[in-house]
Amino acid sequence: FMERRWWVCVSERPNHKDLTKEVCKGSAENTNCSLTDLCTQLLNELSKEKILLVLDDVWEVKWWEEEIGGILMAGAIGSKILITSRKKYVSEGMGAFYMHELQEFSFHQSWYLFVKEVLREGQTEEDLVMHKIKFVGEE
Repeated sequence: FMERRWWVCVSERPNHKDLTKEVCKGSAENTNCSLTDLCTQLLNELSKEKILLVLDDVWEVKWWEEEIGGILMAGAIGSKILITSRKKYVSEGMGAFYMHELQEFSFHQSWYLFVKEVLREGQTEEDLVMHKIKFVGEE
């Protein structure tokens, strides 16, 4: 995946045309042409070499089915498309071969991760609480 790898953040309610153009921009040389021409360029490029495409936070299957799924599935042997979604039916509808379902964090796991990211070296949870109390008191 030396040359052809890109990440596209989808969203809950994507503009299908803009999203398709965003995917096509990762491969097409001329992005000022029509959507049909972009998809043709993309199809030509995908058949030449392997790609890695991450479609992040996909909420619906319709865009994939109607717009670009068939084109992306025509990539060279060894190409990979990674989909992240909160909805299992989305990855199923997009034809995922393997799904890794993440389990929800418990409150304690979430708190541990939050504290780990927020605290600076040498700080404790008590420092965090005192900072918040001071902040609230100043308002």
